[in-house]
Amino acid sequence: MCEIDWTQVFTVINALGSIATVGAFLVLFRKDKEKQTQIDKLTRMAEELKEMKIIDDKRLNISLMPEIKLTNTHQAAHNGELELHISNIGERAVLTRFELISDDIILHNEHLPFTMQKDEKRIIFTREKTQKHIKDCKYEFIIHYNDKAMNHYATTLKGIGGKCRVVETKLIKDI
Repeated sequence: MCEIDWTQVFTVINALGSIATVGAFLVLFRKDKEKQTQIDKLTRMAEELKEMKIIDDKRLNISLMPEIKLTNTHQAAHNGELELHISNIGERAVLTRFELISDDIILHNEHLPFTMQKDEKRIIFTREKTQKHIKDCKYEFIIHYNDKAMNHYATTLKGIGGKCRVVETKLIKDI
């Protein structure tokens, strides 16, 4: 009768187990690599979607953006008044605040908030507060306004007397 050498049987079983373990590791490694590839693809897609949302938000803001322009100034030397004529050549704007930085003039008749539709005009009234002639009065004027989406803008005007210009318009806060 043939005697079974159990040591050899266990050695063969161990060898087969080792081969099976190596094979299992290779299968797991391959699956992990496939999962990592899928994760990388999903990450790239998420980044692309984020970039597309930023572009869409910018497009929306541009489509809603008011554009306040200075169209004229008028100074009345006899009563010390200076009028700043503005118009909105963009989309609807709600003027919320006038900020005047000047030692020479003051605001009067603000009437805020005020909604300016596209192509609508508005006059802002100021008056000298010193003995300085209105044509020599220096000022910086900031017009604060919102668009339909409640984005907040500020247009800055600077001038001396009737000589005034728009310095900048900036988006202060998008909501």
